[in-house]
Amino acid sequence: MHPVSQPSTPPNASRCRLLPHVIAVVCLMVLLAAPNAPASASDIAVVVHPDSPMTQVSVTELRDIYLGEMTFWSGARLVPVTFQNQSPIQATFLQQVLGISGNAYKTYWIKRIFREGGIPPLRVSSVEEMMHLVAHTPGAIGFVPAELASGTSSVRQILQIPDK
Repeated sequence: MHPVSQPSTPPNASRCRLLPHVIAVVCLMVLLAAPNAPASASDIAVVVHPDSPMTQVSVTELRDIYLGEMTFWSGARLVPVTFQNQSPIQATFLQQVLGISGNAYKTYWIKRIFREGGIPPLRVSSVEEMMHLVAHTPGAIGFVPAELASGTSSVRQILQIPDK
């Protein structure tokens, strides 16, 4: 009988087996060292549809827009957009612009609709959906993490709200 020869292990095989683990560790390190995720507390950019006549807005005007007190800008109907969840960016925006919590904002709109009527802001579930809706809806105004608004032509930034 001839002994069955075992296939020899190439000298680099142990390195090849470790490669996926090394890649995973490097990816984890990059993610941990990366800047905060978009939903974390950071500067907020107020963005509008690229063809909007709005070139700038004050915090007071922004407050009026999101409370339904201001519905037109230079003859164009405004379409405010907000988030449907209690994300960190939503909480920061509401606190810094309106001075209220997410629950207070929801209660405000419920009361307003039943007392006076009015159209509440459109609601989206993600920053990506916000960017898409504002980019494709004339009159739309929304807010996203500032780092996402810079360098894009799909929306136009008109105000930056610093994180406090």
